[in-house]
Amino acid sequence: MADRASPLQNRLADRLRRPGTRPLLFALSLLVYLLLVLTGKNIGHTASAAFFPVLTAAVCWGWRAGLAAGLGAFPVNALLLAAIGIDWRIGMLNPIGLTGHVFFIILGLLIGFLRDLYLQRRRTELLLEEQIMQRSADLERARSAEQRLESVLEQSADGVFITERDTEKILLVNRAMLELAGMGREEIIGGQPYCFMPDIGTTYRTTLGEEITIDMQYYEKNYLVQQKFLEKGMLRGWEYYIINGRGELVPVEANVTQLIDGNGNRAGAISMLRDITERKRAESELNRANDFLNNIIENSVECIIVSDSTGHITKINRAGLALMGYELEDLIGTTPMSVSSVEEGLYETTAGEEIWLSREDIESSYARMGDFLRDGKISNYASYLRHKDGRLIEVEHNITMLYDPQGSPVGSVSMTRDRTMRRRMERELSRQSELLSQANRELESFAYSVSHDLRAPLRSISGFSEALEEDFSHQLPDEAKAYLQRIRKASGRMALLIDDILKLSRVSRHEMRRGQVDLSALASDIIAQLREHSPGRNVACTVEPGITVHGDENLLHIMLQNLLDNAWKYTIRQASPEVYFGRADEADPRAPAHERSRPIFCVRDNGVGFDMAFADKLFGAFQRLHAEQDFPGTGIGLATVQRIAGRHGGRVWAASSPGNGARFYFTLG
Repeated sequence: MADRASPLQNRLADRLRRPGTRPLLFALSLLVYLLLVLTGKNIGHTASAAFFPVLTAAVCWGWRAGLAAGLGAFPVNALLLAAIGIDWRIGMLNPIGLTGHVFFIILGLLIGFLRDLYLQRRRTELLLEEQIMQRSADLERARSAEQRLESVLEQSADGVFITERDTEKILLVNRAMLELAGMGREEIIGGQPYCFMPDIGTTYRTTLGEEITIDMQYYEKNYLVQQKFLEKGMLRGWEYYIINGRGELVPVEANVTQLIDGNGNRAGAISMLRDITERKRAESELNRANDFLNNIIENSVECIIVSDSTGHITKINRAGLALMGYELEDLIGTTPMSVSSVEEGLYETTAGEEIWLSREDIESSYARMGDFLRDGKISNYASYLRHKDGRLIEVEHNITMLYDPQGSPVGSVSMTRDRTMRRRMERELSRQSELLSQANRELESFAYSVSHDLRAPLRSISGFSEALEEDFSHQLPDEAKAYLQRIRKASGRMALLIDDILKLSRVSRHEMRRGQVDLSALASDIIAQLREHSPGRNVACTVEPGITVHGDENLLHIMLQNLLDNAWKYTIRQASPEVYFGRADEADPRAPAHERSRPIFCVRDNGVGFDMAFADKLFGAFQRLHAEQDFPGTGIGLATVQRIAGRHGGRVWAASSPGNGARFYFTLG
């Protein structure tokens, strides 16, 4: 019954709590009271009508209002009856009226008290209901948060497990931890973290390919780390090993945090493990690369100095220490300026020379450092370093700024080379070059003088021989005439030799005027001239068209003239002579492969050829492989060819065999 009335009671209670409801009900009860009084027929009925306001006051406002309404019922009834002209004392001052008045007081007090008890009980019930609902909501939120936490942990790429404080049993483990340890969830839950720890005295192979034996020292070190966790309640970056499903040691990095309950007490711990195999492998590779780089730096023959962002030396190799005569501890932490700054004055160098450095020289040298500060690098920067004994070392720097990935400077590296020997060699080379130039000038002058001085006696010999033959030929025997002819022929040959010597000398002194040269056109012109001089010969000549090079046209003309002249001359005994000029790769695929990085040209013939055993004599002056009576010449032509090719930065060589013609190859730089 009470349960069935509860909804009605709830609705009544809700309505009574609305603003304005209780005054309205009390006003209605007063209206009923007045109507009953005004329409009543006797005093008893009139007095009983006060029951409604007393009851309404008690129900609406509680026992205090009910008591006040009960106490006020008697005077209100008396006044109202007196107002309408009824004598109230007869019915109200008798025992029944007084008892009724007391009844109103007790009624208001009792009804109000019951009403207050009910409301208090209702408030208590509502408060309990709210608390129950709040707890249910809190439990639901906690359950949802727990589910979300488990989902997050399950999705985490790091291995996670949670242990209880007192028993150290594992309460929760995620999928990544199962994969990391190579174990099932039922094998881990309820166990302790030692289930995936290595055993003492056992040798394992790590995922890095190393072999490690676990000893007591390993666990003693981890014990000290765990003590720090107990002191601080947190661990970051703890590295140790666990065993995977293949029995290998996996290097992991653990972050461990205490779990605190609502009372602030430690309830357990959550451990997050990350497989750092790849990181360790990368660190190992980086260490090997650093060791390799340090080995290169340390064993470099040049002085290498590394400075930090503040300009202080952090590393210097053995060559640098040997160059300046310092110990490593003397230079680490100092700046390069401490060994490179000089003042105006007279100094002795490590080369044993004395030099004067003026202020202008020093300022000019330092001015180039502005290029380094602007561009972040400087090359071939010549300056001086001070040796520990005070002497100056003439050096050349290549300095580069070092930057981090964000582009901020973090230091610099300087590669310094001792210029002492090079400068000494440069000076010696300059002196030798000057001596060579002087010798060449003297040789050219000698060659010119010799050739000029030899021409007069040759002319005399030739002239007097001719005069003897003309004036006394009828008196001379035939043998004497033959001698005179041989003298004249030898004089003519010597004149040709002098001319060729002068030509060879001019090739060496000729000032190069480079430009585009059409070798095909030059070869065609030379062959045309050869045909004019030997109209009776029918030589099959082939010139590859379109061959152009960059060089001196006059010298290249002389070179082709000599090569084609030789080809024309040495094919004179062939029934079907052939001469060819073109590129070697099309002319002869057997051309040396080491020269194929640049164009190779070839002059080829099908003449008498020569024995390659004597090829080293081909390009020497006055060297000949055939008899003069067979093939006339001075032996200067190929020497001239070689000199012209050399002046163009190229080279010349030949290939042949007796009776199979000759091939002369040449390149131009």
